[in-house]
Amino acid sequence: MSRRRCVERIISENSLSVEEILTENLKNCSIIFNNNFKFDKDKINEIKTVQLKDVSNINKLAKTNIQKILQITHKNETFLSIVVSGRNDNYFKGKFIDIMQRFIDVIDKSLEKVPLSRIEVVIVEYNNNSTKGLSEVLKIGKNLHGKTKIVKVSHQNHLELQKLNNFKEDFDSNQAKTIGIMKSSGKFVLVTNPDIILPINFLDYTTDDNFVDGVVYLANRIDLINTYAQKLQLDDVFDLVNSPWKLDQSENAAPFCISETFGTYVMRSINDFRQNIVCNSRDFILASKSMWNAVKGFPKKEKNKDTNARILSNFMRLANGFTLKFMNDPVIELNIDEPKPIENMPDFSPQTRKLICKGKGDFYVFNHENFEEFVL
Repeated sequence: MSRRRCVERIISENSLSVEEILTENLKNCSIIFNNNFKFDKDKINEIKTVQLKDVSNINKLAKTNIQKILQITHKNETFLSIVVSGRNDNYFKGKFIDIMQRFIDVIDKSLEKVPLSRIEVVIVEYNNNSTKGLSEVLKIGKNLHGKTKIVKVSHQNHLELQKLNNFKEDFDSNQAKTIGIMKSSGKFVLVTNPDIILPINFLDYTTDDNFVDGVVYLANRIDLINTYAQKLQLDDVFDLVNSPWKLDQSENAAPFCISETFGTYVMRSINDFRQNIVCNSRDFILASKSMWNAVKGFPKKEKNKDTNARILSNFMRLANGFTLKFMNDPVIELNIDEPKPIENMPDFSPQTRKLICKGKGDFYVFNHENFEEFVL
């Protein structure tokens, strides 16, 4: 039977189940499946029948049966964990909750476009000094329901870690992010900040296992001035991050680094750690969970040291060289007082030479603390 007649046969029926469609395809259409999905035929009957003539019913199938399709193909496990940290406090003039809520809302809205994206959001609530925790004040949309995890590091946990890791600050973002990496369940882990807005194309990468173990992924960053960003509604932010060319030559935006970086690099020595690469690694670092575990997460914070150079140096310790790839789409940073490109990065050569391919890093130590976890 020709492909055209096969299609006519299928769409002419008043009602066909997915199992009947597959049977018809295999019997008459010589369909070849060219993918690596594991297929569980026993679960096919769980998928509801749809009227193929009715577009609304096709859309209904896409919305109601996606999770069952994922179960059938055994691809319902988390592929990417997005780790951020924070707490309900006066950060950024008391607007931290608004910033975190917008971060969540944009991801939730993006998932409407890429419903097969297999992500989770891990929020590390570190040493919260407010009467209300993040689980009480954040609103989780339907697309992120069940995919948002809050890891609560209590004040008692903080005091124990403070003593164990010898630091004085009441909030250590590097340590919080390391805890988030530990508690993540994805095969890959992105560590970022809640004032970073992620584009749809990035989430689309998670639908087909497009990240590779052994590669560190970074992204260029565009900064929006605070007074402009405050006027933007959710739809405006969503539109800008997915149409970044609209910000070209805009007085309200500027790239974070003096020169943007593109493509793929092989990092073999200290000579490969150019300033623009380290500059553009801020706020967006993605690697496999196994790579993060191997370098023990984020390095300890040191005064006047560039954390990002130290992170990349730690990855270099895994082997004599690794691959670094910049994502095609930039991310957007909101709430900058006066965005302008950084022309001169700090000299990161001393700490890079100390760690690259040899030596010991200064890592956080954990003593099997019990952290509360909430899935929203």
